[in-house]
Amino acid sequence: MKRIIMLFFVLSLFASSSLFADQIKQIDRKDGMPSFLGYVQDRIIVVMKEDVGKLQMQMSASATIHVGDAEFDRISDKYSVSKIEKQFIGSEIKAPALANNYKISFNEGNLDEVIDVYRAHPMVESVERIGIHSMYATPNDTYYDPYQWYHNQTNDDDIDAPEGWNIQTGSTAMILAILDSGTRYYHPDLGGANASVSNPGASRGNMWINNSELNGSAGVDDDGNGYVDDWIGYDFIETTTQCWNGEDCGTKDNDPRDFNGHGTHTAGIVGMITNDGYGMAGVAGGWNNGSQAEYGNGVKVMPLRMGYSYNYLGQEYGVVLMDAAAEAFYYAADNGATIASCSWGSSNSGGIAAAADYFIANGGLIFVASGNDGSQTAGYLNSRSDCISVAATDENDGAASFTTYGTWVDISAPGVGIYSTYHDHTEPNTIYWVAIDGTSMACPMAAGVAAMIWSQNPGWTAAQVENQLYTSADNIDAELSSAYIGKMGAGRINLYNAVNTGTPPPVANFSGTPTSGCAPLLVNFTDLTTGEVTSWSWAFGDGGTSTAQNPSYTYNTAGTYTVSLTATGPGGSDTETKTGYITVSGGPTADFIGSPTIGTVPLTVDFTDQSTDATSWDWTFGDGGTSTAQNPSYTYNTAGTYSVTLTVNNACGSDVLTRTNYITVNPCVAPTAGFVGSPTSGSYPLTVNFTDQSTGASSYSWDFGDGGSSTDANPAYTYTAEGTYTVTQSVTNPCGSDQMVRVD
Repeated sequence: MKRIIMLFFVLSLFASSSLFADQIKQIDRKDGMPSFLGYVQDRIIVVMKEDVGKLQMQMSASATIHVGDAEFDRISDKYSVSKIEKQFIGSEIKAPALANNYKISFNEGNLDEVIDVYRAHPMVESVERIGIHSMYATPNDTYYDPYQWYHNQTNDDDIDAPEGWNIQTGSTAMILAILDSGTRYYHPDLGGANASVSNPGASRGNMWINNSELNGSAGVDDDGNGYVDDWIGYDFIETTTQCWNGEDCGTKDNDPRDFNGHGTHTAGIVGMITNDGYGMAGVAGGWNNGSQAEYGNGVKVMPLRMGYSYNYLGQEYGVVLMDAAAEAFYYAADNGATIASCSWGSSNSGGIAAAADYFIANGGLIFVASGNDGSQTAGYLNSRSDCISVAATDENDGAASFTTYGTWVDISAPGVGIYSTYHDHTEPNTIYWVAIDGTSMACPMAAGVAAMIWSQNPGWTAAQVENQLYTSADNIDAELSSAYIGKMGAGRINLYNAVNTGTPPPVANFSGTPTSGCAPLLVNFTDLTTGEVTSWSWAFGDGGTSTAQNPSYTYNTAGTYTVSLTATGPGGSDTETKTGYITVSGGPTADFIGSPTIGTVPLTVDFTDQSTDATSWDWTFGDGGTSTAQNPSYTYNTAGTYSVTLTVNNACGSDVLTRTNYITVNPCVAPTAGFVGSPTSGSYPLTVNFTDQSTGASSYSWDFGDGGSSTDANPAYTYTAEGTYTVTQSVTNPCGSDQMVRVD
């Protein structure tokens, strides 16, 4: 939140672009709004259970939103639900842990009642309110000296910025997200020489630009990130209450411009273009050639609007919404930001916990202002050990009178009389720089130093950057009263110490061409490492190695290979590993089986291909027959012994397998009948056991002379009447039949 009196530096533009006048202006900004203002009364976050699947929303006849579940739809009708939407766009694939969050807007019933009803539904895992919190509030740049004392001053209670800039001025590859009230991105000290209130689309400078959308088609999500025309960030504020007159509180859109002024100020602390002969200097604003230019060369600032001007008892204050903050974290992570600056209070509501988890899991650092109420109470994000809490110091390295402090604070930064860019909605055409007090100012300053560390050491992890931020800080215990010692974090940030890490290690990278082909495969590797390198060590994945910078290597064996390059320089080593990078194909290997492999004419054999890497097949069956099917069936009509050959092919070669004398086809011979019976005489009832003595038979038919019969090979038959009987055995196989008759 802003302190009561702020000094404004005004650049008034006249018809002649070379004529301007500086003015000091005082305005009265009210203070005293509580950090937490309650919850949004007509919107909640509902987290569905994992087994529910994606909801399919449709408008009902009564203009409420239905999802196809009777009870869920009854709730929609009862409370006049006007909107159900996924909170995190595209999360089904890239962030499954966030995929079940839905934002529900309703027009009837009170908040607690609606929450209880949804919590009781069997499809619902949990329900979250949406909290409303307040905001906390030597270059040649025109106003650098004496106004930006925190960069450099005589008593050295500063961040040693000029010394730090001699080592590092900020990398354009670094993206720092400002989650705030929006940003006047067309301020020339942020957006560059061509940016203006009349031509905001010309903004470049140190602002993050999404070139896919900038150069794409209007109304089209050209980069497929789920947000249409988001060329310079996004505005996550949608229908809300108690908006200050003139503020944008309608729908989400692609224009994150500022109304309140707070976000423009925090953005400028990081990204004001440095050494451009204009305005002031950002901590990570690059280093221009002494004059204004269209583009800056500092850290890129991504403006994400998730706060707005709030009418509190007739006074204007800046507030943020936790659901919008959550969606801003998600957007920042997915669009390349590795640092997020958060100058506002927080509660565990609106999906912010899961979204902060997601940002950090993607390798990011979250900086959070400690607060301005002078207490030791931590907000939700401050209470998390994986977020960096920033307290404020004054011009003498003492604790700022307003700063919130505690053992949970991680680092301190100047927060009194901090000059930066500003937007005054009462005079929107005027370009401002103002001085504001607050941990809101300390937070982006510390975040900017982290961005500078990462710029100097691009191969470092978030944990390494965080550790360097702490270990490089100046110890200010001697300047603190006893109440604050041990409760202002690791010390006050020092830009020079932070970036003075010596020569950074190289960042290893490489390419190879081709990355697939037939053995033997010759691959030409190209070193793409950045930074100072003195030696290279390659491992090609098959045991082969090289120390050449750009080696060529031959793979002789089929397989998939992981390649790694370790680049070493004065600053250390870095390894780049590309898993499964090279795919080497070999010729095929022929193999097959057939079934059956022995039998009588006609014999049908089913052949099964068991080859590897084959794309075509050529069979010869040994009797002149052929096939090009992968798994043919073939009938042998002539007795004999046959060798079978399979030839297989692919783009890398061929292979042949011959199974010699593999198939035996016997001639077809009719059976010969024969049998005996025992006993052949006796008193009735007389049981006779018949024994088959035929050859080559496959089926049997017996006639016992008294009308009895059997199809068994060796039947037992009982005669029940006196008499003399003739027995006949008939035998068959596929080649014919035979019969033996024994009379009387």
